[in-house]
Amino acid sequence: EDAILELLDDADHVVRGEAVEALAKCASPASREAIEHARYDSSEMVRLAATRSLHQHAAFSNWRQALADPRD
Repeated sequence: EDAILELLDDADHVVRGEAVEALAKCASPASREAIEHARYDSSEMVRLAATRSLHQHAAFSNWRQALADPRD
């Protein structure tokens, strides 16, 4: 994960966008914070990737809550 986080500082916006997509598969607070920060990237592609990733994460969290067993 640390290596992916470092890619968010790459000069190439495609690399940064791919890094955001990869971080979306991580569940750590650091990856979530990095994705939040990527919403303000200079590249529109990176900003869109960050927005998509945050929506996917929210959708997953909603499904997880909906499917949770209240006895747990």
